Amino acid sequence: MNSVRVIAVGNELAADDGVGPAVIAELLRRGLPENVEALDAGADPLGVLEHLENCTLAVIIDAVLMGKPPGTVLTFPAARARVNIQADTFSLHGIGLAHVISLAEKMQLPAEIIIVGIQPETVEPGEQMSDSVKAAVSAAADAVTMILEQTAKGRSDDEVDAKLSPRH
Repeated sequence: MNSVRVIAVGNELAADDGVGPAVIAELLRRGLPENVEALDAGADPLGVLEHLENCTLAVIIDAVLMGKPPGTVLTFPAARARVNIQADTFSLHGIGLAHVISLAEKMQLPAEIIIVGIQPETVEPGEQMSDSVKAAVSAAADAVTMILEQTAKGRSDDEVDAKLSPRH
C-alpha cells in the first residue's frame, strides 16, 4: 500500500481542464519517490474518493476557478480550503471538488488532503491547452514535489501554510 497519492482530476479534451493529467505526466517524467503513487481520476471529482482509501496524504491537482490570472498555481491544505472555496464553482466538473472534499472529511479519508489548483484560461471542449496553463505545468509539478519533500521531512500544517504560498 502506498501511503501517499498524487491524484489528477481533469479532462484532456477540454483545453485547460487537462492540466491535472499534464502535471501527473510531468511528475512521472521526473520520477516520484517509491512510496508515492500517481493516479488520474478522470474528469469526475467523485472518482477521487476511491483513491483516498488507505493513504495518509493525498495531493489533488485540478484546474480550479480562483479568480486569478490564468496559469496561477495555488497550493493549500484542504482543511483550510473552506476559505478559498466560496461555492462549488471551485471545480470545473459536474460535482465540485469542494463537495468531494466534504464527503472525504465525513468518511475520514485520508488523514490529509492538499490541493494544487491551476487557474484555467479556457475550458472549451476540443480546444488545446492555453499557453499560460501549459507554462504552469512545471510550476505545479514543482509545488507537488515541494509538498512531497516536506511530508518526507515531517512538517506541521503551519509550516505547510508558510511555504505553500501562491505562485504564478
